[in-house]
Amino acid sequence: MKSARRRSRELALQGLYAWQLAGDNAADLQSQLAESKGFGKADAEYFARLLRGTIAHAEALERLIAPVLDRKLKELSPVERGILLLAVFELQNAPDIPYRW
Repeated sequence: MKSARRRSRELALQGLYAWQLAGDNAADLQSQLAESKGFGKADAEYFARLLRGTIAHAEALERLIAPVLDRKLKELSPVERGILLLAVFELQNAPDIPYRW
């Protein structure tokens, strides 16, 4: 069974994918995804924090990611870019979320 945090991450990644392709704003994406099937199993507050925070800090996160990539940032697929942005945002901004041992 998936944890609420894991479901939140999956939904945030879906939002980041849509954001990259369509350029929708975080509030609209959050509203759309809140109506999706399975949203009730997610941690809504954590989902919003991830989605809004990652989009708001995307440029700064990309500056951190770019030097360690094996190719140019623009060569990443939207899924790859979304995963990296989300992961770096979470590592930097969610120290209160413990690692599961």
